[in-house]
Amino acid sequence: MTFDAAMKEKEKFTPAQGFNVVGVDNFGTPGDALYLVGNFESEQEAQTAIDERQPGSEDKFYIYPAR
Repeated sequence: MTFDAAMKEKEKFTPAQGFNVVGVDNFGTPGDALYLVGNFESEQEAQTAIDERQPGSEDKFYIYPAR
């Protein structure tokens, strides 16, 4: 995946408000590797959502703050 394509995909998951938790599917096709876990009001809620998923998952999770 090119840098520009990755930035467009990231922008698609950046919320207007709050914090999105986004997962990266290591086996996903370029352009479809990211998926939304959920939108949360606080960064702490978003981090808790990651902590609950991460131990048994092979995917990586990131918090995208509002623009």
